[in-house]
Amino acid sequence: MRRDRAKELGQYFTPIFLAEFMVSLITKPKDALVLDPCAGTGVFPKALIKAGYKNVKAYEVDPTLPNESPVKIEYKNFLEVKPEEKYDVIIGNPPYVRWKNIPKEWREMFRNSSYYRPIMNGLSDLTYAFIYHSVNMLKEGGELIFITPIFWTETLHGMRLREYLIERGHLELIINFNEMRIFNDVSSTIIIFKYVKTRSTKPVKIINLQTKDRLTPRLLNKIREVLIRLDRGEKYMREGIYEAFIHKQFEDG
Repeated sequence: MRRDRAKELGQYFTPIFLAEFMVSLITKPKDALVLDPCAGTGVFPKALIKAGYKNVKAYEVDPTLPNESPVKIEYKNFLEVKPEEKYDVIIGNPPYVRWKNIPKEWREMFRNSSYYRPIMNGLSDLTYAFIYHSVNMLKEGGELIFITPIFWTETLHGMRLREYLIERGHLELIINFNEMRIFNDVSSTIIIFKYVKTRSTKPVKIINLQTKDRLTPRLLNKIREVLIRLDRGEKYMREGIYEAFIHKQFEDG
């Protein structure tokens, strides 16, 4: 039963060292208002508190999960939270669920909602809704940092979501893990991306990893080093499994 529910809700839990790495990508001050919209057992709230962030809020749709963080988790469906709530940072691991596996009541909500209908259709996965709603709940200049499958960046039916993002902000970073093993029972290509809700022509930092090994803290430390080199002005580098470069900011979907 637990496994079936995890599939239905797209629950693939983030290792704490990876959550800590993603938290390190935040550039907002420690008193920023930060949201994890899909907290699971509280890995990201735990990492945020450890990093010194003081104003952390968390939502989780599944009340059967234990809260292993010091942050109080509100057990509600983030996708039903009014977009008038605004945050400096939204960070997390949103669920990936194909349309046919999305709970029926959620599919009905997407079909009948003028808010979600422009983005969600029978070819969309649940990640689309989380990205879209999160962008709307960011303050101007706010940061969205998610780990997701790569599909929304590539597919034709993801174009409306990509256009929506680029019309309102810019991508700052994409880390493409390709075939690297990150989550148990997941074979999809996984990315981490950072989006900033401010229009900019600033170029995108892109890092590609080419390995089928399991992700480790050591590999993430190397990514940190590569990011520093990109920030210092290097345009392209290739070392072992790592390729990194600066790419022109995307102009449309």
